Amino acid sequence: DSAFSRKIFEATLLPALGADAQRSKAIGGTKEEQVGFISFALGLVDASLHDLPPPHRQADAVLIDENLALDGEVHLSGSYVLARLREQGYVGVACLASSCDREQLKRLMAVPGVDLVSPKPFHASALAAALRKAHEVKQLVTSAHATQEKRAPFAEKLVSLTHLEGLPHSSIRSLMDVAYNNATEPSSPSPAGKR
Repeated sequence: DSAFSRKIFEATLLPALGADAQRSKAIGGTKEEQVGFISFALGLVDASLHDLPPPHRQADAVLIDENLALDGEVHLSGSYVLARLREQGYVGVACLASSCDREQLKRLMAVPGVDLVSPKPFHASALAAALRKAHEVKQLVTSAHATQEKRAPFAEKLVSLTHLEGLPHSSIRSLMDVAYNNATEPSSPSPAGKR
């Protein structure tokens, strides 16, 4: 978007988010910055597009205009860029901003990989609150998914190692619910616990 929009973004939204001033920047004023946006969001480069050493830390959230312009001419859609960003493994919050009508905003919200759509102009504190909430929800979902993946193999081992023949179906179901929902990898018994 325009240099003015980027300045407003940095002056209002970044402080409202409590964003790290060293890592959080509004970029996109040049072709190089637009091309480098994905690498910046993935934490591969800094805002000046210089390579960063590993480990790479992705941005918690990205906000991109739906109509990306250079020299006043729209040439690319933000939803296209977000799709490429997701293909590269971005897992943070993806927000599109657009000054379009309500129906277009609904259409943008339905785009795969888009977590949030903000009308323009935006109110910094309201958008910051929505971004924080979307980030919180994404962290909870990611955490729950990771926990489920961690527990599932152990529950499968328990099933394959347990002889269940002759038990009533209701007992097996209860046992499996407990195993799946509460299972953790067994740890080695402590020396005091050995018999």
